[in-house]
Amino acid sequence: LKRIGTPGFFYDSLHLHGKPDDELVQLADDILVRSVDGDDESDDAHASCQQVAAAAREHIDHYHQQLPDFHATVQLTSTIASALMVAHDQLFISETASIRQQRVEPLMHHEVGTHLLTYFNGRQQPLRQLYAGFPRYEALQEGLAVLAEYLVGGLTIGRTRILAARVVAVQSLIDGASFVDTFDMLHRQRGLGARAAFMTTLRVHRGGGLLKDALYLRGLRDLLGYLRRGHDLEPLYVGKISLEHVSLVQELRRRGLVQAPALLPRFWEDPAFAPRLEKCRHLSLLDLLES
Repeated sequence: LKRIGTPGFFYDSLHLHGKPDDELVQLADDILVRSVDGDDESDDAHASCQQVAAAAREHIDHYHQQLPDFHATVQLTSTIASALMVAHDQLFISETASIRQQRVEPLMHHEVGTHLLTYFNGRQQPLRQLYAGFPRYEALQEGLAVLAEYLVGGLTIGRTRILAARVVAVQSLIDGASFVDTFDMLHRQRGLGARAAFMTTLRVHRGGGLLKDALYLRGLRDLLGYLRRGHDLEPLYVGKISLEHVSLVQELRRRGLVQAPALLPRFWEDPAFAPRLEKCRHLSLLDLLES
């Protein structure tokens, strides 16, 4: 944080999050090319920050009824750059947030049903690391969160284009592009709407260069690969872990040192969940989106 606004911030971010691999950048480009007319820049009804907060509290109450220790709080704030952000047991919502109505429910499964749920599941475990976070846990967290959007029927083409745009924006930053260069690339070359291109560029260039935004698509790609190999989804909710630590955590479960997840996402109760998950086991990310 002391290096915000300096070249050192970019290099710290590069060291922490890494750069997108060539396959991921190509996947992102393919998504943008094959979904060129899919932006969500319409005049549909929007939810205010108060309405989003009410939806979040309803989801929190649902989990609290199952696990009394699920004491998450919702706080409206003017100090975050994104519309929503989870930190430990708190969900922060920007006072300026205006979210398309059809995006609210998927976002609740993203923020409450993934990020908060895995935090509180980790708190139920004897190993503190399961809620503090294993090394490199962020990619799986974001992969699970985006998968949750799909499993509740809320992963739109426009949303997927934004996730892909974040990857190519991160790569452009690594390649030395300026703010204007990145915006022009997204808007004029990749076909994003002006507002979506600007907000994506702003997220990636903030602070001097924040590369975390490439993790969403990377996490989803890697998670789908994990599912295609026949692995179960349930163990991933035990806490904040990475895919590379699943076998270790499963061994700890067999030894009784780690317990099964105290909570599973709300969509587990949805009859549409099982067939959607099964589809994930047989299709590539591009095929899944086109289906």
